[in-house]
Amino acid sequence: MKIALSILKQYVDFNVSCEELCKLLAKLGFEIEGVEHTGYCGQGPLCVGQVLKKSAHPNADHLHVCQVDVGQKEALEIVCGATNFKEGDFVPVALPGAQLGDLVLKISRIRGVTSNGMLCSAKELGLSSDHDGLLILNHLNVKAGESLDKLFSQQKDTILDLSVTPNRGDCLSYIGIAREIAATHPSITPNAP
Repeated sequence: MKIALSILKQYVDFNVSCEELCKLLAKLGFEIEGVEHTGYCGQGPLCVGQVLKKSAHPNADHLHVCQVDVGQKEALEIVCGATNFKEGDFVPVALPGAQLGDLVLKISRIRGVTSNGMLCSAKELGLSSDHDGLLILNHLNVKAGESLDKLFSQQKDTILDLSVTPNRGDCLSYIGIAREIAATHPSITPNAP
């Protein structure tokens, strides 16, 4: 049975880490078959950037060299292959040191031009399966340099895959699991459904 922690929190108030919750559930007799993190996956320096200038890459037909304001003293030069944006657009920027899933960004040279980060699509941020171009943020009333974590932290969730034995039919729902957790941990209290 798969349960989302964001939904479970509607039934029981817990402030323990996912690891501690898994240990508690294991003590209660539920085997944890898997833990999946969904939604916004960015870690580290990710921010909103405003594209100040977009020009053709001198050594590639399908790339652009962009000057991007990320709230620092000087604009950063970033190479990008997307085509769905224009000058003035606000877009997500992963700066060197940022982590997107297993990818850790660093300053790189792309066909002879230094790229000081990456402009991101919704898929690269874990927000959707859309990989057709950059995620345009103009409609969110954002400013250059604003943290993406601040914008998208509510779009993270953890899914636990629990094995419930046949004699525990009472635990085949969020309410059943919440009741078990609340009954066994002193700092956890049930919420009114």
